[in-house]
Amino acid sequence: MSKVNYAWDSTVAIAWLREEESAPLDDIAEVVREIDDGKANLIFSVTTFTEILTSKFSENQRNQLEKLLLRSNVIKADTTFRIAQEAATIRDAGLKEKRKIRSPDATILAVAVLFKADALHTLDADMLNLNGSSIVSGLRITKPCPFSSPLFSAQS
Repeated sequence: MSKVNYAWDSTVAIAWLREEESAPLDDIAEVVREIDDGKANLIFSVTTFTEILTSKFSENQRNQLEKLLLRSNVIKADTTFRIAQEAATIRDAGLKEKRKIRSPDATILAVAVLFKADALHTLDADMLNLNGSSIVSGLRITKPCPFSSPLFSAQS
């Protein structure tokens, strides 16, 4: 069986680092466990990293993020011209449906689409509303949910 490919929006990374009580921390922890166990890859856009203001985190939290990013199965996705083009296409498609998609969100969405993520995890309601939309080439966009969970297939 091939590994599942998750992508994270900054809302998930921030919730994980801050251990935000309103976030599905157990599900995020299970996703991280799948990554640690080599059962999953994490696609981490440089835009996601940019939205995390490391100065607002403790040294332990910054080390936790650095440790995550050093894993061999965490793909750090630079913003290339191809990704920028896809992000612009997503923004244009959104406008046609009267949806304003911010450039950082469009870039994270474009990375997930182009890197063929099985799911983009987010806690952002606007992004969740794009789940399966043609605007994002049918990309699955969900709250964090491990592949091993029956909810993973239920959220599609």
